[in-house]
Amino acid sequence: MSDKQLATIPNDTDLIAFDEGKVALIKRMIAPTATPDELELFLHQCKRTGLDPLAKQIYFQKYQTKRGPQVTIITGIDGYRLVADRTGRYAGSDAPIFEDSVQQTRYNKVFTAPFKAIVTVYKFVSGQRCAFTAVAYWAEYWPDDKKGSMWEKMPCTMLAKCAEALALRKAFPADLSGVYTREEMAQSQFEDVPFEVVNTTPPTVKKELPPVLTVVDDDANDDLFPEEEPVKKVETPNTIPDNMNLADFANWYAKQSERYTNNIHVVGALKQLDPNVGVNFKNRSIEDYISFLETRD
Repeated sequence: MSDKQLATIPNDTDLIAFDEGKVALIKRMIAPTATPDELELFLHQCKRTGLDPLAKQIYFQKYQTKRGPQVTIITGIDGYRLVADRTGRYAGSDAPIFEDSVQQTRYNKVFTAPFKAIVTVYKFVSGQRCAFTAVAYWAEYWPDDKKGSMWEKMPCTMLAKCAEALALRKAFPADLSGVYTREEMAQSQFEDVPFEVVNTTPPTVKKELPPVLTVVDDDANDDLFPEEEPVKKVETPNTIPDNMNLADFANWYAKQSERYTNNIHVVGALKQLDPNVGVNFKNRSIEDYISFLETRD
């Protein structure tokens, strides 16, 4: 349903009207998660009660529950009083009466709250001032620790609002049915997180660019990337051959391992053959070791 179709000329029962621009504004700012049918229902309640959502007199709330999305139209106790007063038959109310008390715990802190609140409102019926009384019980309206900040701070005021809302709805059912106050809905089992609009737009697929190939002239980069010589695997004999002394073996092994300038591997192998080699030769050249051997002969 378009905004133009929802923007109707008010009839005899409508107390407020919305043009096409206001409908679009309400849909965008007040009820962004509403479906067309839910928006039509919300606007119907606004027109019937005369409460203006743009003046924050009435609210559209949509929550995700275990049974799926749940829509609730909410106002404050002042909105209830305004609706009742506009009927021309509202005749005021008595001060709330509180009976007994209960000990309520919130986040391990105990405070005293009224057991119940009693409120009486009056309505003119055939010229007679008639009373409508309602009772609200603390146990039925206490929300929870998370939502109970104001209930802990002003327990009597919060429970009295619930009792007054019950009494007003009893006195003016045709005008207030389907609309609830915030205080009444605080104990609802709805999740505290409002319903979120699901984005049905398919995600944008990020196109990966092909890798950039760089052509390298091998001949021009020989100096930068010299070719490594293959490592020669030297088979170390378990024992020195009979015709070769230790000095000759060291000289032979050094030639086989001339790739290693530090000769650490050579010295390590020689230490296995001659355990008398000291640690001072660990990082010395093989020539130093040969000189050491010659001095021992």
